[in-house]
Amino acid sequence: MHYDGEERIGIRWNGEIDNPSDLGHPVSTGHATWFLLPTELGEPIAQLATLFSKSRE
Repeated sequence: MHYDGEERIGIRWNGEIDNPSDLGHPVSTGHATWFLLPTELGEPIAQLATLFSKSRE
């Protein structure tokens, strides 16, 4: 995602699929929000996500 002009890794838990009122976490004023990982963790997490997605092909 783009934040403050930089590529960043953001995460959130989207809630229970069977419960439409569950907005997940985090939430601010009734709206889903994202938690931005510290920049030093972004690249290692992105690399792991790429490896994981390729292993599922």
